[in-house]
Amino acid sequence: MTVRRARRKRLHQDLVRPYTCRGATRPAMFNTSSLQIEQAQPLDAGTIASIHAQSWRSNYRGALSDSFLDGDVVRNRLDLWQKRLNAPTDDQVVLVARQTPGAQPADTGLANVIGFACGYFRDNQQWGTLLDNLHVLPSAQRQGIGAALLGAVAGWSRSRDPRVGLYLWVLDQNQKARQFYERFHAQDVGGDVWDPPGGGSAPRRRYVWRDLERLCTATQSDGLFTRVRG
Repeated sequence: MTVRRARRKRLHQDLVRPYTCRGATRPAMFNTSSLQIEQAQPLDAGTIASIHAQSWRSNYRGALSDSFLDGDVVRNRLDLWQKRLNAPTDDQVVLVARQTPGAQPADTGLANVIGFACGYFRDNQQWGTLLDNLHVLPSAQRQGIGAALLGAVAGWSRSRDPRVGLYLWVLDQNQKARQFYERFHAQDVGGDVWDPPGGGSAPRRRYVWRDLERLCTATQSDGLFTRVRG
């Protein structure tokens, strides 16, 4: 086996391993009888792109141009997720909340993925791992799925290095998301201006968690995922 192939094999094994907030020594998967969080696969790119586009159209109207949101946003997001899932980097994780067979579909037409999250380990030396994306279908919100995805990314980061924090960017105008992160003790540490696809500019805030153990505890107590499967 060549060095490159061996490296890619190690990367794949690292990415597909499910994680729990309880620590790095016991890989596990959040689950209920009808839902589980697992590593995204390349075939999930279309569904993830659709959820991403829906979320932007619902929450980013006024920050992103109408012509982009009503036109090229799905193609733009599909290009992104095909690239990320077909050629993952060493520092990347993409997780999906997937309905298991027999569950009632939250939104027919979007397969069995109802939410997703993407993180980049130690993206920033000061703030730590970047939670780059976290989106849940509107029909599946307020059921603890977002909290479970947030906790799963935090657990993945902790499994690599428990000393590393977690941060994300959220648009100023996205009050619903800001309230969600603040409920899990995120700290607003400042802002800047984002140059989004499609043109324009959008003020945004940086939210930070320095203590991922506390974050994991908070997300686990949110009420959806109470068991782990090894």
